[in-house]
Amino acid sequence: MHKKRNIQKYLPKKYHGMLSLKLKMAWGMTEYDTALQELRKVHDWLASINQAAAESLDEGMEETLTSNRLNLPPQLRRIFSSTNLIESCFSRAGDLCRNVTHWRDGNMAQRWAARVLRDAQSRFRRLQAYSQLPQLINERKQEHEIVLQAFVFVDQKSEEGKLLRCMDGYVQPRRMR
Repeated sequence: MHKKRNIQKYLPKKYHGMLSLKLKMAWGMTEYDTALQELRKVHDWLASINQAAAESLDEGMEETLTSNRLNLPPQLRRIFSSTNLIESCFSRAGDLCRNVTHWRDGNMAQRWAARVLRDAQSRFRRLQAYSQLPQLINERKQEHEIVLQAFVFVDQKSEEGKLLRCMDGYVQPRRMR
């Protein structure tokens, strides 16, 4: 993972193995709170060795546990914990655009980006855990409905805040004039 490599830059080689074990153990935990607690222990350990390494872990410590916080099933957690999906897409885009030497304007760049991403999409393979995606989507919808209800409740109490429903079902505040 990129985060591990960034931290290793600050450490002597003799600590790399121990760092890998500690991070693997923390990131392998399923419960968000216990994983965060374990990462904080790793942070304290790093701080005793090199403060810059500890600060590197601190930048985005909670973001590395997003799949834990979302309570994803193990197969989806493995897939979404990696940046391989997006890196593959960007690599394909780079291959297709590398020979373009002169971009006329922003519209041309947008057209090319859309075309390249559409071409990359045709080369995507099915996720191994694709059958678990509907469950994930339903859980997120329920979570958003709870947030939506909270927004509506708050809006009923305010005098000037009006809420609009967007096409995708999310709520955005109306601009005040």
